[in-house]
Amino acid sequence: MNQSDRNSRFYDALKENNSIVLNEEFSGVHKALVDYLVFTKGADKAGAEDAVSVAFIKLLEAIKEDKIKEKEALFKWLMMTSNSVYRDEKNKHLNKHTNTDEFNEDLYIEPAEQIDLMEDPKRKRLLELCMELLTEDMKATLDYLIKFPDVTLMKASKALRVSYITLRRRKSRITHQLHECVQEKL
Repeated sequence: MNQSDRNSRFYDALKENNSIVLNEEFSGVHKALVDYLVFTKGADKAGAEDAVSVAFIKLLEAIKEDKIKEKEALFKWLMMTSNSVYRDEKNKHLNKHTNTDEFNEDLYIEPAEQIDLMEDPKRKRLLELCMELLTEDMKATLDYLIKFPDVTLMKASKALRVSYITLRRRKSRITHQLHECVQEKL
């Protein structure tokens, strides 16, 4: 299959949210883009993987909004966007650490304290109430991720029969919604 056919297949899979094709195509493209950032930009693997995943989410949103119509430019767009996301995150990280003079111990919560906060009956009940507000898809995803905390998102996406991108976006939305809900009710 030539590059033009792969671009077209990938574009159509994104447009139709075809998780089977997306998972097939995603792994190869994802690895290539991560390697690109690691070798050409000196990125650490975790930072590169995050940047590529954000770029994929942006690509999906851009295609769904019909902002990208040229199928031939998908991989170039992904490479440029991954690079841009990585650079922006690196700059944010540098600025964050250069603008603070000292570590603020009052804002840091030890892992043991985090567990204590989760065992607090009031917080636990709030979290349970907020979880009930999630959509059925989000509840199913959360249940699966809680049952299998060490599973990779790629394996979880196959088990849940959704694309990696969809699962990553759903996980992010779940975290955000639960955080917002709990903060609102506290």
